[in-house]
Amino acid sequence: MDHAVSSIQRYVSVAAAGLVWACHIPSCAAGTPSVDEMLGYLHVDKTERGNLLKGKILSTDLTEGSKKELAIGLVMFVPAPMEKLVEFVRSGKWFTSDRDIIAVGELKEPVTVDSFQGNAASQSNLSTTEAQALRSGESFRQLLLRRYEAYRQRGVAGIEPYDRGGGKVARPGDELQGALQESTVLAKYFPELLRALQTYPREQPEDASHRYFWTNQKVEGRPTFILTHRMSIVRPEGAFMAERQFYVGHSYNSLFLLAGCLPVEGGTVVFYSNHTSTDQVAGFGSGMRHSIGRGQMRDEITKSFQQIRATVTRQ
Repeated sequence: MDHAVSSIQRYVSVAAAGLVWACHIPSCAAGTPSVDEMLGYLHVDKTERGNLLKGKILSTDLTEGSKKELAIGLVMFVPAPMEKLVEFVRSGKWFTSDRDIIAVGELKEPVTVDSFQGNAASQSNLSTTEAQALRSGESFRQLLLRRYEAYRQRGVAGIEPYDRGGGKVARPGDELQGALQESTVLAKYFPELLRALQTYPREQPEDASHRYFWTNQKVEGRPTFILTHRMSIVRPEGAFMAERQFYVGHSYNSLFLLAGCLPVEGGTVVFYSNHTSTDQVAGFGSGMRHSIGRGQMRDEITKSFQQIRATVTRQ
């Protein structure tokens, strides 16, 4: 489990970098919570708030909705203008610096099997029909195309379960919906974004931005494809971004990220949450597995955030 969680989080940190730049909030207009209000809601005391502005990356407690889920929250201060974060991520430097990323691309219509590059063998996260189709000679890229199209048409309801054998299944669609319900900060401060995620692809705000990506990455030393939906709403009074990994080839089932930023004097405060669902922390010894896995996630993402901050402030 140790290596699996570490490998997973190397991709998560890349996604986190992508989330950070899109969350610029130029002003705290009515309806947008202040930094103090957000920190208070997350139960960060005044001493820790002072440490935050001195550079400490804080962790916050999050609800885990199932025995398969690992959830953590982090808060970070970046002593740099948002424009530097934008340039850092848009340049692609973060992706090229991760040796486990084999290839990555954005999915833009029309999406075909040729939109995906490369192959990934020995994928364990397959539905019953997908396993049969692969045995019949269908390419893995055709499978990815069907997964993408089903999600675009039906949202999380279109995500097929993974067949675990013996009548057992893992349901990434249910896991993603559960993680969304656990994100209480959305219900309190950003109900429109919550509703947009709940009803996707229906009833979307006119100014919602949707982007889709495929990634071929090494996890536990083996290539796997990951399909991602990234959604953001950016307005003069504020913005947040959410990301769903709605298909993962092996090692974990699904992942939901949420990030937002608020400006303060001298820089920006970044709020981040991560809900990862993996069968590896369920079963016997689940409590200990959760504790170890959660700690590893926190350590890996904290290191990644430190690297992001150091790189951006050096530029």
